[in-house]
Amino acid sequence: IQRALPPDLGAAVERFGQLRAAVRRALPHASEAKARMRWLADFGRATPWSELAALDDAAIEALAQAARTTSGDVFSA
Repeated sequence: IQRALPPDLGAAVERFGQLRAAVRRALPHASEAKARMRWLADFGRATPWSELAALDDAAIEALAQAARTTSGDVFSA
């Protein structure tokens, strides 16, 4: 099973977790939870593992701000 997984899967999962935390800081209110989770789900589906793994701290913060300014709209790739 391990050989079938992408080599950068672990890094992608770690960076996505960091993105999730940053988006939660940008959209902290319970009333924003649905928009926050929708944005993260759409972003995750639209972004290849390799790109998720390559996110750096600056990109994560920029994406979190983008999530905040989309006012609940889905991520558009």
